Amino acid sequence: MQTENDHIKKIVTEFTSQTIGIENPEGLCFVTCLPVSILLETHQIANSISYGDAPRNKSVVNHCWITLDHEGTIIDPTIRQFDPNMESTYVGKLDDNKVTKKYVPINASDQELFLSTYKIWAEPLINRQPRTIKREPEFEHKMIYANIKTATVLYSYISTMAYADQLMSSFKCNRYYSPIFKFLKEKSKSDNHFILNLKNEMPQAFDLLLSKALRDE
Repeated sequence: MQTENDHIKKIVTEFTSQTIGIENPEGLCFVTCLPVSILLETHQIANSISYGDAPRNKSVVNHCWITLDHEGTIIDPTIRQFDPNMESTYVGKLDDNKVTKKYVPINASDQELFLSTYKIWAEPLINRQPRTIKREPEFEHKMIYANIKTATVLYSYISTMAYADQLMSSFKCNRYYSPIFKFLKEKSKSDNHFILNLKNEMPQAFDLLLSKALRDE
């Protein structure tokens, strides 16, 4: 079991090193967990996204992580937002870590929690008004940037696979990429300067992602 956990931790850590890097992942739990969940499925690793509350800076915030099995093994790829001294990825039981043992899982259906979280996540990308949660423009920009960067890294990985088209058309991938592609299409039409800046700031595979977005009309 420990060998398997180490393998999973390596996959996730290599991925987030290209997305989050060394920055504080505060507010980026769903931005990170949804693509990591897809990444794990490409490795035939069953998983689900879990939701709950977590203490941070004398307050309580919404948080999500990935659950691997019925024995309670989880992955938290944004654990450093609660303790910067932690390794970037935690794989283990909730109760076996000083940070995760303080999480309080929400007792509701996974589908209900996913849909409500997904809606809030997608709003800046599809520019739905009014926002369910009002955020500072600077933070929304950070979220959009993180989404596009993470989507680029994930697409770079998927595009090398023999069944890439099948993966991209799967329900989960389609749901993930749909608002991101919508954002890129709209920006390509209305703000070429923004797109040019993205090309300079994003990983090299961004051109592949952009081409895919513009093809999927």
